[in-house]
Amino acid sequence: MNNLYARGGKRLLDILRGVIIAAPVAPLIALFMLFPGIHLVVKARIGRQGKRFTEYRLRCPPDAFGRMLERISFHRMPAIWNILRGDMSFVGPRALKPDEAMPSDGQSHPRFSVRPGLISPWWLRVRSNMTFDREFDVDADYARTVSLKHDLSITLRAALAFAYGKDETENEQPLELLGVHIASRTTAEAIDDIVRIVQEGRRASIPSCFSDLKKPVRGRFLN
Repeated sequence: MNNLYARGGKRLLDILRGVIIAAPVAPLIALFMLFPGIHLVVKARIGRQGKRFTEYRLRCPPDAFGRMLERISFHRMPAIWNILRGDMSFVGPRALKPDEAMPSDGQSHPRFSVRPGLISPWWLRVRSNMTFDREFDVDADYARTVSLKHDLSITLRAALAFAYGKDETENEQPLELLGVHIASRTTAEAIDDIVRIVQEGRRASIPSCFSDLKKPVRGRFLN
């Protein structure tokens, strides 16, 4: 993680993006809080170096509008304040709850060397039957390979997930964009593959990095 982006560029980019996004989002949050059933709530979380912090988010009512806000993850937008404060980053490991299981090596685990993210690499992985050990492995891989390209790749895949109606309770399914199957991956290769496919002007499939994972897709299996 000894690169210019990890040492300061990532934090600077978080601040710039946070200010830009907060400008239109903050008034919307204030407006939506006038609606019945929508409240600002705080959640205790464990962040960088094992330090506790308070994450801000919206509690939404179980009606159509509330479900829509949660589906597009707008209920997490108050966490922009956490990003500006330095508690979180736009991309990083999932912030743990204080009562969640910790890695076997505790706060010395690589995941605690970086700020937790609003978008996590693990969120983009297959969610079913995934233990905490697997999640921590993903976190460690991210912490050791922090780069601008990697963060852009994760952000792009998250945007695709939102565009295709993904939410945090669904099992991971391959996304399809212009005939291209995009599976969960740990590196920034997704961006390179998409650019290459567009340049070649042909349809293709991008295999998952999980060689032992097989899921049915329209009567076939992705390897």
